[in-house]
Amino acid sequence: MKEVSLRKQAGRILLDVRAIIVGEDIDILISGGDKPHIGAVAVAQTVPCLHKDGNTVSISIITLPGHKDDVIARMAAQTVARTTGGNVVVSCGIHISGITEDEIETVIEISREMIDGLLDHLSEMKG
Repeated sequence: MKEVSLRKQAGRILLDVRAIIVGEDIDILISGGDKPHIGAVAVAQTVPCLHKDGNTVSISIITLPGHKDDVIARMAAQTVARTTGGNVVVSCGIHISGITEDEIETVIEISREMIDGLLDHLSEMKG
């Protein structure tokens, strides 16, 4: 199995993305902050769209009580599944004590950038 790891920091926010390529599928862990954990899991699959040409992404999400990691898990799973066409699992858990609204936006932005970086790595691995 192939693996990709990325790390990015902005101020006191430090996030890690680790992806394991399992055949045509991808298992992704997004974690960071003071207490990394698993707060949400998203599973995405690209399926044929029944009412128009092309494909759509079907997503199932489990969010543990009191967690808000589903926002990033959903975004990552949908983006990677749509781009790769494979099945994708994303586990996400980021906890930053006393996080501000601006820092929440930074976490989301960094997460998007890291998923884009992951897709770049995956593209290079195939090429």
